[in-house]
Amino acid sequence: MTLVAVEDSSRELHLRGELRRKYDAIAVRIGPALVPIKAQLNAMIDGSRVQTSSWMPGSDWTNTPFQMIYDASGRDQEEAAKNFGLIVWKVFEERVETWASAHGMKDGRKIRGRTYFRWPSPTD
Repeated sequence: MTLVAVEDSSRELHLRGELRRKYDAIAVRIGPALVPIKAQLNAMIDGSRVQTSSWMPGSDWTNTPFQMIYDASGRDQEEAAKNFGLIVWKVFEERVETWASAHGMKDGRKIRGRTYFRWPSPTD
């Protein structure tokens, strides 16, 4: 269960401080609905080698487990996107395999979400 920084794979990444408080707050507001959200994210991640959080859910969350994130974020699209990113981070942090993460670039522009890469590991 390791999430590391791309630029320094010896540095583990964990939600801490303000980010952890925000994650804990949204997790409480979502409640038991967090279980199917995490299950859906894990299904999307299984078998992949690269994922970018802002591209994972699609733009319409209606009738998906992600709808609850939007509702718990006061139906604020910007806040829901941030909360989605925190949940994605936590899911990668909890995965059995090692993943690395960084803010990526596409076409010379910074990607809004974090990009996660399946990382080589001696135990994999």
